[in-house]
Order: sequence, then structure tokens, then C-alpha cells
Amino acid sequence: MTRLLPSALLLVAALAACTGEVGPAGPPGPPGPARDGGLVDRGALADGAPADAMLDAMPDAIPDTMPMRDIAVDAMPDAVDDGIPDGIIDGMPDADPPDAAPACPPWRPPPGLGGVVDARIDDAEARRWLDFRRARETERVEEALDPARIAARYRVEQRHLTACVSTPDLVDLGRAIFLRRFTLAEGYGNALAGTPGTDAGDRPPPNLRRLQRGHFGGPDAASCADCHWKGGLAGAGDRADNSFLYGDGEALSTHDPRNPPALWGAGWTERVAAEMTAALHAQRDAALADAAAADQP
Repeated sequence: MTRLLPSALLLVAALAACTGEVGPAGPPGPPGPARDGGLVDRGALADGAPADAMLDAMPDAIPDTMPMRDIAVDAMPDAVDDGIPDGIIDGMPDADPPDAAPACPPWRPPPGLGGVVDARIDDAEARRWLDFRRARETERVEEALDPARIAARYRVEQRHLTACVSTPDLVDLGRAIFLRRFTLAEGYGNALAGTPGTDAGDRPPPNLRRLQRGHFGGPDAASCADCHWKGGLAGAGDRADNSFLYGDGEALSTHDPRNPPALWGAGWTERVAAEMTAALHAQRDAALADAAAADQP
């Protein structure tokens, strides 16, 4: 299915948020303050967490403008009133010097649950999820007033994910992107109407289509969770969520219907595939080196 997908790292984070899987944790720390209505626990940070200097600079009560990596600014106005000082955006370099730690500008994360959530059901977890829901509803109201400021929370450059974001915030960001309904203002859809060779036709953005015309299709949903919901967050889809591929764009009988698969565990499958690919490439390179050394094909 055609989707606006996060990076592989964010997808793994989103799936970890659903499955409850997480790497080895350090000793628990004191709970942080409420953040957008969600609970935050910054006590344990996994490998690749912010540098010591960043940790030392964190007060016991983390402000909303917690330092984080570069924010993509194409959707942001010249002056953003979200705890970012005037002029900081214009002063950001296009790229950090080689081997230099990336600068971490202030960043207010989307509403979150404080990282990976437990599968248990009790009063505390119920309150946690209710707070999360209220925070997301509040954010939707805020977005109607200032869409660029809210969109900036979701646009984070890859190079800053491991340098400026704690593991709980990374999981929360992945979950938030999975749930986010993307908008035309931030680039959702396409503007290919009338473009030769695309079969886009004359539809204006977002150019939604459930029936592909050949290999041209999508978008067919505004969020990942629109189709991956059955059985819980990141589950499968119902028959109403099918995509119809490789047809003439009109008659259902000409299409190949595909049902959205459940995504539970897909992040770990992706990691295994990456490890297998690296191992196979190493075998190929070794075989080529042996052949060159022996002057044999």
C-alpha cells in the first residue's frame, strides 16, 4: 500500500511501542513531569542516548523545549514561537562539520506515553492512555491555530535521532508519526495532475485513489493507523482497507486486492533482513577477492 512512511528507525520505534519490546534498561530514575498530558520517564537511557554534556545540562524537571537535533524547517515560518529563539533557524548550518556532534536545537516533542508501554491493564495504565488521548486532542486544536509550529514537532533529521533524542522520546516520536494524519500543508499527497507518464489524471492534491492505474496509485490513506488498526495499534486492516493494485484504475475485476498486514514484529524482521544482507554482501566480496587472487572467474 502506498504510504507516507517514517524512516526505518522511526518505524522500528513505532513497532516497539506497540509490541512492548525494548532493549536492556538501566536503573530506573525518577519520573519526569507531565508532558502534553503524557507521563515521561527519563531515568533510563539506552546506548546512543544524548552525550554526557547534554545529560549534565538537563534539570530535574525537563522543560518542554528539550534540546534535540535539527528540525526540518521547510514547513516553519521565519519566526517560530515554540521556545525557539528568533534567528536560531537562520543561523543553523546546512550540515555539521565531519565527525562533529550535531547541534541540538530546542524541540518540543509530540504528545507521548514516556516510551514503551506495558501490555498490562490496570488503573494506572488506563489513566496514562487517557492523558495521552487528551494531549493529542489538544494538539489537534493547537494545529488548527498554528499548523507550522505543530508540524515542526514531527520533522526531525535522521542525523539527530541518535545524538539528541532519548530512547523514550524516540519511541514516542515513532508512535506519534504512526498515528499522525498528514495534511496538504505539510506535503501530503501529490501535485502530479496532468504530468505526462504518471497516469495521474487531472485530480488535484492530494490525488487520493484506492484503485491503482497500472503501477500508479496512492495515497490511499492519511495515516498509517488508518489501515493498520484491527486487533490494536499496528494491527492488520479490514476488507474495507484493501488497496487495489495493478489495474485499469476503474474496474475492480482488473485489480489485485491487497489487505494491510499486521505490523507486529515487522521492525525486528527488518533488522534480521539487514543483517542477512550484510552477511551475504560480505560473502560476495570475499568470493570476488578469492577469484581475483587466483586469477579465476
